[in-house]
Order: sequence, then C-alpha cells, then structure tokens
Amino acid sequence: MSAMAANKIYVTQAGASLVFDVLQDGDGNKIGNSTTASTASGSATNFNIDQVGDSNLITFDIEGDNFTGVFSLTGNSLSLIHISEP
Repeated sequence: MSAMAANKIYVTQAGASLVFDVLQDGDGNKIGNSTTASTASGSATNFNIDQVGDSNLITFDIEGDNFTGVFSLTGNSLSLIHISEP
C-alpha cells in the first residue's frame, strides 16, 4: 500500500471572472485552513468545489458581485468552517 499526502490549496484572487473548479479525492484535503481562509474578491465569481473522502476542510471568504457556487463534501468528519459572501 502506498501512502498519499493530503492536498492543501490556498487561494487569494482579486479581479473579475474567476472560474474555480476543483476535485479533491482522498482524506485530509484542505482549501484554506482553520486560521487562514482562502479569499476571492471581484465580480463574476464561479465556484465548483468537490471534496470526496474523510476529514476534509473548506474555508473561503468571497467578496464581490454575481457569485455562483457549489460546495460538495462527501465523507466523514468534514468541516465547512467559513464561507462568507456579501
């Protein structure tokens, strides 16, 4: 059996027309963390974040107009700590 490291993604985006489409498959994946959220500011933000596995985490601050997003977490011990939008 091979061990796989968890994925960690930190995003700081400013500007218009962000398209962010991520699939994290496995355990212990993170987008942001409990002390530092990923951020997006600007107009026309479009998200599709899927996490499949156990002990995954998403923290995200969204500022701007026209936000469209899907956050999907599947598994055990999941955390959607902070999603904020104006």
